[in-house]
Amino acid sequence: MTPFGTPWLAFADTLRAFCVAGGIALAVGAGFRLISHGSTSPTVRCGYLALAVLGVSAIGTEYQHLGDHVTYRLWCNTAGVALGLAAVVLAVRERNR
Repeated sequence: MTPFGTPWLAFADTLRAFCVAGGIALAVGAGFRLISHGSTSPTVRCGYLALAVLGVSAIGTEYQHLGDHVTYRLWCNTAGVALGLAAVVLAVRERNR
């Protein structure tokens, strides 16, 4: 199917674009937090690594399926990227207090 070809696909492909852009921000942001804050606990470092991997996975998956039908994968990636970005932003705010 053509990306952004119908109103429903335009909505779905906009979510996919969010997943790609958010995934890049998540991979870079979580990766930067992982590298720059070596004094955090191993549990927190593992969480940042998991968020960076989720970001990379969302980028590849949603870019590859641009223009495809909507499946549960799109909803899970959208929620995962949004929650991951929120977690990194909240962690930065907490650290800067």
